[in-house]
Amino acid sequence: MNDELELAIIGAGFAGLHMLYRAVGSKRNVRLFEAGSSVGGTWHWNRYPGARVDVESMAYCYAFSPELQQDWDWTERYSPQPELLRYANHVADRFGLREHIQLDTRIVTAVFDEDRHRWTLTTQTGERILARHCVLATGLLHAPKRVQMRGLDSYRGIQAYTSQWPQGIDLAGKRVVVIGTGSSGIQTISEVAKIASHLTVLQRTPSYVIPARNHVLDEDYLRQMKARYEELRLRQFESMGGFFPLAFLDDPHPKFNALEVSPEQRKAIYDANWAAGGLSFYTAFKDLLLDPAANETCADYVRSRIREAVNDPATADKLTPRYPILARRLCAGTGYYEVYNQANVDLVDVNASPIEGAVPEGLMVGGKLLACDIIIFATGFDALTGAIEKIDVRGRGGRTIKAHWAEGVSTYAGMMCAGFPNLMMMNGPSSPSAFWAPIQIAEYQAGWIERCLNHLARTGLDCIEARPECEAQWMQTVEQIAAPTLFAQVKSWYFGDNIPNKKHRMLVYLGGYAAYCAECEHGAADGYQNFKLSAVESRAAVAVAV
Repeated sequence: MNDELELAIIGAGFAGLHMLYRAVGSKRNVRLFEAGSSVGGTWHWNRYPGARVDVESMAYCYAFSPELQQDWDWTERYSPQPELLRYANHVADRFGLREHIQLDTRIVTAVFDEDRHRWTLTTQTGERILARHCVLATGLLHAPKRVQMRGLDSYRGIQAYTSQWPQGIDLAGKRVVVIGTGSSGIQTISEVAKIASHLTVLQRTPSYVIPARNHVLDEDYLRQMKARYEELRLRQFESMGGFFPLAFLDDPHPKFNALEVSPEQRKAIYDANWAAGGLSFYTAFKDLLLDPAANETCADYVRSRIREAVNDPATADKLTPRYPILARRLCAGTGYYEVYNQANVDLVDVNASPIEGAVPEGLMVGGKLLACDIIIFATGFDALTGAIEKIDVRGRGGRTIKAHWAEGVSTYAGMMCAGFPNLMMMNGPSSPSAFWAPIQIAEYQAGWIERCLNHLARTGLDCIEARPECEAQWMQTVEQIAAPTLFAQVKSWYFGDNIPNKKHRMLVYLGGYAAYCAECEHGAADGYQNFKLSAVESRAAVAVAV
């Protein structure tokens, strides 16, 4: 076992790198452990064709360093995966973080020692690490949803998950099947259709897909935006979804309810959002996620656009969602609907023609053989909790994090759990990160964790954990905010509904950035009133007055 660390960080995505930057700046004895061969997190593993971010590049980046914001030049409105990976590596080099990072190291167990108030981490090679505090920066969309399919082991072709894309796959001239039409599937389909001899898309639930309107960023645009960065960040922090109104909006707050304006005005606003592209529909009207009638006006508008784009009415009907728009993740695509006009592309509704299993030559779908060379699984993630649960995390009394969440995910602020002292999460379940800018949430959380560690040091304490009643209150708040929204009417990964046997519970705080920060600051007030604090000398982890 190596010398004791003050802080161990698991995960080298944007959240983990920023936590490391903070810890190094405070001269802590810290090390970051990353399972992959590179920093970058999501952007190391998600290398599938067409992979790119769906938040505008100039918003989807760090805000903590004005110099970094000014020096880095994004090349496209929505950065592709290779550029995001270069950015992560640039950050690691620019801020001297590499010497504190241990790559190709997967943490498989994390066990809390109640007597010593320490975590013992074990790697896949059996290395053991002792740390006073542990931060899980494992990623909100990292653990893939694995497919269980009869006969899959017999299939002789190539299998690939978008979430862990292997190097060196040649799709040109191949017969390809893509299973899944969420965000990753949509991006993949648009690219594969260009080069495959034939592409078959197996769809269970159609997505609403808005044109991304991606384009190269010219020097004048970059210069203008950089001059406004401080203003734009302030608007970002005030916005509902945490993204800049860069494309055409001057105000991050929608001004009207959808039914307060005339049909002509409403259509003009939807036309403007469609022309702007990307995620702009989230800010079209104030009540789209609250009023079913208002939502239907927006959903109908996008449905009409699908019918315009797709030549075959039967195919257009398959691609048309029937659920409220925005209640599942809105997707941005490039020529997605037009793909289905190509002679080499077929769409299969697996509700009508189920996937029955795999055979050596391909898949049996609706009683027929679908021969193929490559199967691409764009089946999504076990969001927010999956990457954490892949580690055998054991807190007080040896209780596992899986057991803690068996009856429904429960955290305090998406950062801590009762019974798991000195364990912090970044962009964890019941934080805003899946519906707000995750990089900026991580920046705030890293600062909060830093101040927490400083408080413990000043007061001679070495242990902190969330009070159970405060954790329960937080989860009640999360669910109360979500209850009146249309999110609650649709099954989605926001509630863990895509994972068999996962307890249905809202996994995202929808109150926005300012309210989230205010709640976290309140919890830390008066000597961290929402937490139990103790010192190792107590041996019993009894809260002490500070």
